[in-house]
Amino acid sequence: MRHILALIAVAGILAACGPRPVWVKSGASQQDHTTDSYQCEKDTRQSQYFGGGLVGTLEMADFAKKCMAAKGWRQVTASSAVPSPRAVQLKEAAERFRPCVTEIRNRAIFETIRSRFNDLANGQFSPAQLSDPRHPTPLERQLLTAYFTEFSQCRDRFLVSVSVVSPEIALIMETLRAEVQEVELILSRGSIAWGEGSVRMQLAGDKAVAKIKAIPL
Repeated sequence: MRHILALIAVAGILAACGPRPVWVKSGASQQDHTTDSYQCEKDTRQSQYFGGGLVGTLEMADFAKKCMAAKGWRQVTASSAVPSPRAVQLKEAAERFRPCVTEIRNRAIFETIRSRFNDLANGQFSPAQLSDPRHPTPLERQLLTAYFTEFSQCRDRFLVSVSVVSPEIALIMETLRAEVQEVELILSRGSIAWGEGSVRMQLAGDKAVAKIKAIPL
C-alpha cells in the first residue's frame, strides 16, 4: 500500500547491503564531507529553480550532485567483500520485515484492495497506480484502516530492530513514519486520490533512501 512504499524501499537498501555510491575527495576528511554536503543541501533547499512533483525531485538531486562536484567531490562505488556486523544486522531486520508484510497482504480480507499494493520486491508503483485519479470507496477506506493497523505491527518491529543497530538510520525512518502516517490518515478518509497518495509516498521514500545511502555501514 502507499504508506509502506518508503519502508519497502528502505528495507531493500538494507537487505542488499552491497556496493553503493559514496563521495570521495583527495585529502578531505569526514568533517569536510559533512560540511560540504550540508552546504549543498542548504543551497538546494533555498534554490527556486525546481518545479514540483517527481521531476522537481530529480532536478533537486541533480543540483545537489553538481554542487558536490563543484566542491571537488566525486562519486565512486564503495564495495566491501566482507559486510560489517552492523550491515549484517540491518539486512536480517529487513529480511524479517518482508515476510511480515506479505502475510498481511495475502489475507482474504484484503483481497478487494490488493491491486492497490505496490511491488514488494522493489517498493515501486506502476505508472497507472501513480496516475490513478479515483478516490477510495467507503469499503476501501474501511479496509485501509484495518490494513494500516495490521501493518503497523510489522513496521514498528522493523523500526525497533533498526534503532538498535543504527540510531542514525532510525532517526530518518522515524521522520518518515510521521510523514506517512499523515498520508495514511487523509487517504483512509478519502480526501486524496489513490494516485496522489502513491506520488507522496514515492517522493518521501526517495528522500529517505537518499539520506540512508549516505550513512556508512
